[in-house]
Amino acid sequence: MAFGWPRFNFFDKNIVLDPKDSEAKFVGLQHVSIACWCSEGDQTYLGEGTGGIFRLSKTLDEFYWKGYQRSLADLHFTRPYLFSVGEDDEVQGSIFKIWETNSEGETTLKKTVPISDHLGANCILATSIAVHSQLSDIVIGFSDGSVVLYQGDILKDKSFRWLKVRESNRLEGPITGLALLKLSDKVIIFTITANVLYFYIVENKTIKKSVKHSSTGATRDCWSFDERLGQLILADQDIVYIIYDEQSATDDIFMGGSYRLVEKAEKLQIVSIGEHIVLLTKQQALIPSSETEFMSMVTVYDMKGQYIAFSCSLPSLCRIFSLDDNLMIQCKDGPLSILVERNLSAKLDILFKKNLYDVAVVLAKRDQEGQQYLKLIHYKYGDHLYGKGDFDNAINQYKETIGMVQSSYVIKKFHDDTRLKQLCVYLNALHDRKLANSHHTAILIQCYARLREEEKLNKFINDVENNMESDMDVALQVLRNCGMYEKAKMLAKKLKRHDIALAVLIEDLSEYNNALEYLKDLAEKKNNMSSYIEKFGRILYDNCPSETMSLLLYLLENAEIAEIDPSQLLTVFMGDSEKSADFIESALEKVSLNQRAILLDTILEIRLRSYSSKEITDDDCRKMIIPYIDEPTPHLFYLAQLFDCSPVLEYLYTQTNRVKDLLHYYMKQNKLKNIMRLCRQISSKELWLETLVYVSKLDTIKDDSSIKELLKGIEESKSIHPLVVMDILSKSPCLKISAVKNFVGNWLEKQQKQIEADKAAIEWGEKRVGEIEHLVDSIKFDTQVVQVIRCCACDNALQLPAVHFLCKHSYHVHCLESYSEKGDRCPACFSGSNTTESRTTEKPNDRQVYTKFQHELNTAVNCMDLISCYVKSGLFDDSQKQTRKESTSKESSNPFSSSEVKPSARAVETRKPTSYNPFDEE
Repeated sequence: MAFGWPRFNFFDKNIVLDPKDSEAKFVGLQHVSIACWCSEGDQTYLGEGTGGIFRLSKTLDEFYWKGYQRSLADLHFTRPYLFSVGEDDEVQGSIFKIWETNSEGETTLKKTVPISDHLGANCILATSIAVHSQLSDIVIGFSDGSVVLYQGDILKDKSFRWLKVRESNRLEGPITGLALLKLSDKVIIFTITANVLYFYIVENKTIKKSVKHSSTGATRDCWSFDERLGQLILADQDIVYIIYDEQSATDDIFMGGSYRLVEKAEKLQIVSIGEHIVLLTKQQALIPSSETEFMSMVTVYDMKGQYIAFSCSLPSLCRIFSLDDNLMIQCKDGPLSILVERNLSAKLDILFKKNLYDVAVVLAKRDQEGQQYLKLIHYKYGDHLYGKGDFDNAINQYKETIGMVQSSYVIKKFHDDTRLKQLCVYLNALHDRKLANSHHTAILIQCYARLREEEKLNKFINDVENNMESDMDVALQVLRNCGMYEKAKMLAKKLKRHDIALAVLIEDLSEYNNALEYLKDLAEKKNNMSSYIEKFGRILYDNCPSETMSLLLYLLENAEIAEIDPSQLLTVFMGDSEKSADFIESALEKVSLNQRAILLDTILEIRLRSYSSKEITDDDCRKMIIPYIDEPTPHLFYLAQLFDCSPVLEYLYTQTNRVKDLLHYYMKQNKLKNIMRLCRQISSKELWLETLVYVSKLDTIKDDSSIKELLKGIEESKSIHPLVVMDILSKSPCLKISAVKNFVGNWLEKQQKQIEADKAAIEWGEKRVGEIEHLVDSIKFDTQVVQVIRCCACDNALQLPAVHFLCKHSYHVHCLESYSEKGDRCPACFSGSNTTESRTTEKPNDRQVYTKFQHELNTAVNCMDLISCYVKSGLFDDSQKQTRKESTSKESSNPFSSSEVKPSARAVETRKPTSYNPFDEE
């Protein structure tokens, strides 16, 4: 029904101007009386009842020729041929002609076919003609209502055998219109009279069916047919029918649309242009004129949009036709006018002002440029419907704006408990178009949860699972937040998001035993367990300690399969060092060497921390830490120093033989007893000296007994001269005399005894010297009587030759040669002085003598005793001084000798040899 259809002004009616004179109106058709017309593309053919034919191009070029001498009944154009039917005279009757139009616009007669030659001399006049675009079928209607059909090659066939489609029926009136439609092997013939519409279905040149339509027929200008669309438009006095090809081939031909467009108005003409139907009606003039009391009304209908696109009244009767898809209006006494359709933007502006967004959508979808406006239309339409409270339809419009309008704009509008259903529709559309992000997924799941739409939620989860472009982490989190733990758990397992599945089991459902079983299954499937143990191990241990411990030991035994580092398991016992240490003790027997090293470092650090916090004693430390030290490492040294663990440091320093470092550590700790114990064990002069220096620098000494013990140790070791000890201790600011009294007294007592012993030795020596001097004098001045009868070497009786010494010793010559290389020395007397002799006979200029002396001097406790020994051995005697004659300028290697200059011819310098005795004065 057209009543109530909105009216718009989508066309502009313009006067056509003369192409040769832009200021003058086009009047080329002013005196043309149009009886029939046909249009194809950019040209239109207009026929006069008197036989004249006009061809009008889109550039308004006119070409006229006389097609028939008497009358013209109808025209039909099928590119590139124009078919016409009419009369040249009264005798010959109706003739249909075929005209050909070339590329230059010239029209020539291609073929003439007298209809009476084939149908008989009594053939009545033809009134209508239709030709199929394939030029294989032609149908002609006559004034008595009869219709004939020819199927064949219209252009090449010389004779025509016509098939009678419809018999004569004068009661129903002459044929006012014909149309042909081919569907595969069928031909449908539309036969129109002023009173009735028939459909004839022809198959294999046989009439298979004829159907009468419900319409009351139409005049010759009140129908239109589009072969490309298979669409017949017919207007009777009350209704406009639109019939499509698929409906025409069925029995139910009344399925076509019917519209009551105009009432109480005579329909003069109907034209189909694109999506529009133009209806020309004759109405009573509202402003009567002297020439006529009627006016013409041109109305343009949009059947799909169901609106009136244009309407205007014309003061006189007129004709309409199409040219190049434009509607031309030829007034009876006026100029030629053209309806120009406005562009889409202008149409939309009109529709927006009237809030007719549904019409705008239809309009934009049909237009080639409409896509760029479509989302904007839906956006405005959605806002309009939302404002009216029509949320269901509003959300459908917002769905179409996806990609242009920010999704947050729509979500804010519908993020209310009463509009969650519509919001779900929009969010689903986002997911379907793969434009949803994690936030959209979260909101959609929340909406389903709040609406308790479990079926839709399950479907969405399955869809999202298959489409991994969505952020499943967010989906899982939302399910957990909504309390849908079982769904979250199942989805996490399907997606192999083991961390989330464990989180649901442990944090949400508190199913600790199930979580432990799940972890064990993961380990058996060679999953990396590190992150899971770090995250959930502690919670599991707090709630299921024994089961968790069993799992951890299992993971250790299968560390390679579970891809886990043993040190990562210790995170389970974070904050509980005792439990961690117990676990390591249990695990050490079940791990490889590499893993054992990691665990050993860990347990050592744990125990050292316990020692630092005074949870274990030194004795416990030796039992609980030192057994786990395989070898001293820098890291272990660092830990022991960091936690100040004396037993471990002592052990490490001892194992690495770092005695000085251990001594310094004791000094820092003020452990004097430990220092003295170390010095007694090592018995090193250097350690005793450092200890003395350390004691001398102490600000306070609480117990003199420790000093006494120190001095006693030094005294027993005889490593430092007491004078040096006293010199060092004299610098102490707090040392009491009572602490060193016994040490000094003992030393003085020993010195006194030594002095007395030395005095006795001196007295004995002096006495001995006197005896020797007396003996020497006796030998020099008195007669010596040799009375020895036995050899002092072999104790046999002396026999000549024999050697007698003044010392009262006698030897066989061969015995003397055996005991002494020198014949002037008594072997018995010189046997006790061999060492001194060998020392004195060594070359004093040898550098080794000085090096040895220097070393012994540095290491000696009593330097004076050492020097005395060297003096006693005669190293510094003048008799042992030797000079070396140098033939070259080389220096002596003996550090005690001086260089001598070799006398030369120019100068002779004598120089006293330098003494080798360092105590001699120069």
